[in-house]
This record gives sequence, structure tokens and C-alpha cells, in this order.
Amino acid sequence: MFSYTRVIQKSNGNLVLSYVGFQSDQQTLFEFDMNWSVVRQRQLSCEPSKRCCMNLADDNDRIMIATDCERIQLLDSEFNLLGVYSLHRAGECILCLTDMHYDSNWNEIVHVHHDSSGPTVTSVLTIFRFIEE
Repeated sequence: MFSYTRVIQKSNGNLVLSYVGFQSDQQTLFEFDMNWSVVRQRQLSCEPSKRCCMNLADDNDRIMIATDCERIQLLDSEFNLLGVYSLHRAGECILCLTDMHYDSNWNEIVHVHHDSSGPTVTSVLTIFRFIEE
């Protein structure tokens, strides 16, 4: 038994399913072709207690895996790790990934959240843009 957390469709029509197993609490990606055969799979390095969010990252079917208040991992279309990017700044969380939107045309993540740590509530727009080096 498992609980799926997200399904995305790649440009070739294959589906990528992110799920968490009930016995292991390990989040895993599966890619299925149109005949529901498993093409590839990868266990994510997210801790079981952390929530991971999966999105297509660009037109080349790269996948972005983001963990609440920790990091972003980029995978190529065959689930190979391309890079890991930190979201920490001086020990504080600068981005919690609920209500996050990835825009593949601009290659950026957009997130709006409310900061109530001060005397007033402030709306904060955070934009992360990925660039090729």
C-alpha cells in the first residue's frame, strides 16, 4: 500500500508518480510509459518527516524536487541528479514550499507567503530563477 503525492506528465506522454510507502515512509519517483510499465524509479533523499514537492523543471523534462525549508534538487529526464541548491539563509527558513508555483517558461519558482514574525503581517513574494552555467 502507498500514498501518492503528485503525478506529472512528461513531454513523451509518460507519467511520473511520486509516492510515499506506508511501511518505509520513503518517498519514491516512478516513471510509467503508456502501457503502465515502469521505465525508471528513484528513491528521494527527503527525510520521512519532511514534505517533498515535485514539478517539471523545463521543456527537457528535468524534474525539480523541493523539500520544505531545506533544498531543491534538480534531476534530468532519466532521474540523474544534476544539482542541489540550498534554501537556508543564516539558519532561517526562507521558503516553505506550500503553494509554490514553477513556471517553466521563465525557469523560476514563485512563492507568496505571509510573515507574521514582526509586529505586523507582511506579504512576501519570493522568486528563484534557475540559470544554466
